[in-house]
Amino acid sequence: MDLEAFYGQPQQSSPLPPAAACARQYLQSIGRPPAEARVLVLGIGCGQSACRPGAPCTIRSLRQAGALVDFYDPHITEYECDGIRTRGLARLTCAALRRYDMVIVERPCPGTDYGAVAASARWVLDAGGALRGCGARHNIHPL
Repeated sequence: MDLEAFYGQPQQSSPLPPAAACARQYLQSIGRPPAEARVLVLGIGCGQSACRPGAPCTIRSLRQAGALVDFYDPHITEYECDGIRTRGLARLTCAALRRYDMVIVERPCPGTDYGAVAASARWVLDAGGALRGCGARHNIHPL
């Protein structure tokens, strides 16, 4: 799917990180205010345990909009963003994936079952290109 055509505007026009801007637009398109949304971010840092102050951060941007944001990264158990330390999901299961309005794949991480992500998540924004091999599915949208 061409995101620019879907959303009616170029993605780079937003000061938000591209994944956060796209997530907000998708949530609005389904009538879900970001403040009522549950978002799961996969592959947040692959070794990075905190966001850099002043740098674009998808988690920070979505939290500022009021979304409940969780993360899963098989290499990171805790993540700090703006002084808030968050514990990640211990396991990524199909049941867990279904609890979220959307899943954002920030970066591909070895050991993550992206086939299960594609099969179980309602809507996936593939910012990291991890789901390229999962075939065309209505719920996967590359960034």
